[in-house]
Amino acid sequence: PAALTIGLAAQYRLDEFRLADQAVDHLFDATRLTVGLAVWGDHGPTVLRRREGLHAVTVTRRVGSTMSTVTTNAGRVFAAFLPAYLSQPIVDAEFAAGQVPVYRGKKLSRSAFNRLLDDIRRQGWSATSGDTFKGLDAVAMPVFGRESNVLMTLSLMGAGAAVDLSPKGKAFQQLKTTADGLSERLGYRRPG
Repeated sequence: PAALTIGLAAQYRLDEFRLADQAVDHLFDATRLTVGLAVWGDHGPTVLRRREGLHAVTVTRRVGSTMSTVTTNAGRVFAAFLPAYLSQPIVDAEFAAGQVPVYRGKKLSRSAFNRLLDDIRRQGWSATSGDTFKGLDAVAMPVFGRESNVLMTLSLMGAGAAVDLSPKGKAFQQLKTTADGLSERLGYRRPG
């Protein structure tokens, strides 16, 4: 019975990644922007897949690399939606190491960062405009699983002058549709 349970869990994870791969390709085809897919690893958000867009994005995030939890959109989404016992030790360590989150051009204190996470929970996404990398606009959204837990994040990135990632923009709406659709395919049922 234990081997069967392990085998079924492994099959479910393979299905998750297959569906996520399809979502990344679909999002790229719809937007032609750089698309990122991250999962939560032992040391924070980890790049699982990246597809380069038509507009050059000079970010050195390779597949398998760990990103900051406090300075990246994907990291902030995980910090906002994961249980605190998983994300808080990483957030604490990053603040202790001197990493300073910036939002809308302003450095954030720990309490301001916590308020930002509240905003991310409320709106369901995290976006930056040149805060993480000069000239780079990005937005990330959570992908939830059947137990209402955040499994991964989907992100769009582009050169600020070349892309509209505002909530009313086409690319943002495509990201939202794709993230919500992937969540549904992974068994998530929105409360209410």
